Amino acid sequence: MKLAASSHFSALGPVRGPGGKRYFVVKDFLAVSAAAAPYATVTIVSPRSASLFYGRSGSSFGLALVAASRRSVRLPVCGPRFTGYVGGFVVTGPTTVTFSVSSPHLVTQRVTVPIGLR
Repeated sequence: MKLAASSHFSALGPVRGPGGKRYFVVKDFLAVSAAAAPYATVTIVSPRSASLFYGRSGSSFGLALVAASRRSVRLPVCGPRFTGYVGGFVVTGPTTVTFSVSSPHLVTQRVTVPIGLR
């Protein structure tokens, strides 16, 4: 899996979530290798306030995007090389997000991405 989240704070786009709370949306392209077939599961490990929006929730905006985001997403592999997904992270402020990537037959890996920390 390849990920290229922005680490610059100015790249964070603020949106209002449930109860008027401010969240930041970081758009990010995620590529899943064909070696993960038939799917890869991406799950946020920390922080507890972070979530993902990929797949069907990726077309939402503002409050709907925050409400549609999840702690875990399953992404099917569709191509012979990799399958790309547009989406990203929802965070409450600059942070480091750790998530796990698993597949039915590959070893689970952890990935850490700094978001908005520069």
